Amino acid sequence: MMPALRNAVRGHLPALTLAAAFFLMAVLALHAHRIAAPILAVAGLAVPMLAWLGGSRPRPVPAFVLLFAILMGWALLGLAWSLDPAATLDQWLRTVYLLAAATLLATTATALPPADKALAGRALVAGMALAAILVVVETATGGAVKALVGNKSDPVMALKAGSTILVMLLWPALAILADSDRRLAAAVLAAAIVLPLAFLDGRAALLAAVTGGAAFLLALAARRTTAVLLAATAAIGILAAPFLVLHLVYPLFGGFAADDAVLPFSGQHRLEIWRFAAERILERPFAGWGLNVARVFPGGERILDPASGAMQMPLHPHNAALQWWLELGLPGAAAGAVAVVLFAAAALRLPGRAAPAAALGQIAAGLVIAMLSYGAWQSWWLAAVGIAVAATSIAGRVEFAEKSSGAMDRTGTRRR
Repeated sequence: MMPALRNAVRGHLPALTLAAAFFLMAVLALHAHRIAAPILAVAGLAVPMLAWLGGSRPRPVPAFVLLFAILMGWALLGLAWSLDPAATLDQWLRTVYLLAAATLLATTATALPPADKALAGRALVAGMALAAILVVVETATGGAVKALVGNKSDPVMALKAGSTILVMLLWPALAILADSDRRLAAAVLAAAIVLPLAFLDGRAALLAAVTGGAAFLLALAARRTTAVLLAATAAIGILAAPFLVLHLVYPLFGGFAADDAVLPFSGQHRLEIWRFAAERILERPFAGWGLNVARVFPGGERILDPASGAMQMPLHPHNAALQWWLELGLPGAAAGAVAVVLFAAAALRLPGRAAPAAALGQIAAGLVIAMLSYGAWQSWWLAAVGIAVAATSIAGRVEFAEKSSGAMDRTGTRRR
C-alpha cells in the first residue's frame, strides 16, 4: 500500500508543487506581498524540473521566448551607456531569472495532465476563498491582522500592494468556478475580494478590478473584438506614452501648479513624476538611459513639496510604459507593446467560455496596475504577474478535467 501511495504522490509532484505555490500565493499575498518572488523563484524551477524528471518535455511558446530574449539582450547592451552600470547589471540578472521562471512555470502548468490541472486549480480557488475571508476581516477591523504582522502605524495602507496581487489572481479563480457551473460561488468570491478595496486605500487595485471586470463582461459577449480593442489600445498607449503625458494629460489636469486641482495630491504628484520622465525620455528616445536607472536619475531627488517630502522621481516613474521608454528607449516600449498583443492572442487560445474572457480581464487589470503603481522591474510584482499568468494558463482546462478525468490517461489522451 505504501509503495503504491509513494508512486502516486511521486507521479503528481509537479501538480502538488504548483498547487502549493498557488495556494500559498493567494493566502499570503495580502499580508506578505513580497513573498511572491521567493515563491516564483522556487516553483519556477521545481515544477519544470519535477515534470522533466517525470518524462514531460513542455516547450515554451517561441514568440514569448524570442521577445524576452530580445528585450533582455537590448537591456544588457545598454550597459554601454547606462547611468549606473552596476544597478543595471544587478537588475538584469534578477529580471532574466524571473522571466525565465515565469515562462517555464506557465509552460509546464499548461502541459500537465488534466487531473493535475484540476488539482492545481482547486488549490487556487481554495486559497482565494481564504484570502477573501482575510480581506473581509481586515476591512471590518481596520487592518487589525496587518497591524499584528506588519505596518502598525497605517495597517490599511500597507495592504494595498497585496490587494493588487489578489486582483491578478482573481481572474483564473473566477474562470475555474464559472466554467465548472459554480457561477454563484464566482460572484460571491468576486464581491468579497473587490468590494472591500474601496475601504482598503487600494485605489489602483479597485480601478484595476473594475476595468478588468468590464473587459471580462465585454469578452463574454464579443471575445475576439475585445481582445483586438484591448491589445490595440494598450499598444498605442504604450508607444505614445511620453507624448500623451506632455501634450494631453499634464496640460489637461496639471500638477502641483494647477490653480484648480481636479486630482487628489497623489494624482498631482504622479503627473509631476510623469512629466519629468517624459521630458527625459525625449532627450534620449531610442537608446534610453539604462535598465533600473530611474531610481538614481539626476534631478529625481529634488523635493517638489516640502510639507510632504514628495520627490521628483521617487525610485521609479509609477508607470511601466514610461519606465520602459526612460530606461530602454523605443525598443523597450515596443517590446512592452508586443507583449500585450501576445498575451491577448494567448488569451483567445484558452478553451472554455469564461477562461478567455477572464484572461482578457486579467490583462486589462494588470495594465491598470502597471501604469499607475509599481516599478516595472520590482521583483515581487514581476513574480506575482508570472504566477497569475501560470494560473490563467490552466484555468480553461480545469472544467474538462473534472468532468472527464476518469476517461483520460496520464498524458491527457482520452481512452477509447
